[in-house]
Amino acid sequence: MEPEKGISALEITTKAIAQMKLGRIDVETTANIGIIKGGTATNIVMEHVRMVAEVRSINSESCKTQIQHMKDLFEKTTAEMGGAITIKV
Repeated sequence: MEPEKGISALEITTKAIAQMKLGRIDVETTANIGIIKGGTATNIVMEHVRMVAEVRSINSESCKTQIQHMKDLFEKTTAEMGGAITIKV
């Protein structure tokens, strides 16, 4: 009845992803968002999103840096918008 009072998991997700370095990060590292699932109906604010991302690198430090970059953006955006997040690496 009052969508402005909802916290949209999709909006949080898309705002975080829009700020991320994705694709070719450097000569050794790539990152992408491969799967996004969520929502249960067309007439409600999306409450949950499940997403699968991947970082690949032959340099472990570069890989760790990219993972942290992605985590930081998700955590920051979620906190700013009043949501909650669980991240598994």
